[in-house]
Amino acid sequence: MMILIIHAHPEPDSFTAALAAAVGEALDSAGKQATVVDLYRIPGQFPPVLDAEELRRKTSLDAAVLRQMKIVEDAEGYVVIHPDWWGGPPAILKGWIDRVLRPETAYELPEGFGHRNPHGLLEGRQALVIVTGDNDSPGPLEDFWVHRVWGFCGVEAGFLYMPGTGQSSLMERNAFKTEAAGRAAACFA
Repeated sequence: MMILIIHAHPEPDSFTAALAAAVGEALDSAGKQATVVDLYRIPGQFPPVLDAEELRRKTSLDAAVLRQMKIVEDAEGYVVIHPDWWGGPPAILKGWIDRVLRPETAYELPEGFGHRNPHGLLEGRQALVIVTGDNDSPGPLEDFWVHRVWGFCGVEAGFLYMPGTGQSSLMERNAFKTEAAGRAAACFA
């Protein structure tokens, strides 16, 4: 079972990178194949901007985007790890959603777009979203990920918010890593 871990933070030694590594190790130890995609370190860089031509075409011709679409289709589960920036994910991750989770890859809309009842093409899969932040609550992020992104694609999603990570001690960070790894292993057991 291949579990895709999508990580977004510009610092290669960030705490979210440590979380991605801990989650990947836990999944590998549980007999899952964890594949980490660090959006800031995709060879040749991941281009996050969805332009008008690609929007009209409803798919991308960009090789990096097409590779990501294929990885999403092949994955049996997803873990997304990112910091809370202004109540949302980093721009590169939002661009990944816009360009990769597209019609015919993640969902389809039946004729008569007005009723907006999508058919999620990723049904039967699980996702876990792990967000670090300095606020006491994730604000709108849980709804965004669980219902508006993964729910739209037919994926059952869980959400883990880790508050106060910017000021946390080494002991607290180790506890956060243990918690994230345990939640991921349980999600895909």
